[in-house]
Amino acid sequence: MPRIQQVIDTLEAECAELRERLAWLEAQLNEFQARQQDAVGEVPPRSLRRATARRASKRRAVARSRQLDTKARIIGFLAEHPGSTAGEVARAWISIAPAFPIA
Repeated sequence: MPRIQQVIDTLEAECAELRERLAWLEAQLNEFQARQQDAVGEVPPRSLRRATARRASKRRAVARSRQLDTKARIIGFLAEHPGSTAGEVARAWISIAPAFPIA
């Protein structure tokens, strides 16, 4: 087979591969456009973000309201146990305020 015929065959094979790839890309593009048209009626992303932030803000507010008054409890402990060391206060605090309080 002459050299020029090999080059022609190679180029035709590459052209066929590129046509297949182009057909696949067009199908992907059509599918994406169809999804975009379906999504027109959905809630805008900004509204979703703001709603999420609003819920998080409410959760944080509730968490703040449930926090214990740390200073008052430590002062109360020291009033009941004068001369306590920092370690004793810490041990007492752990037993008074568990890591995961049940509320």
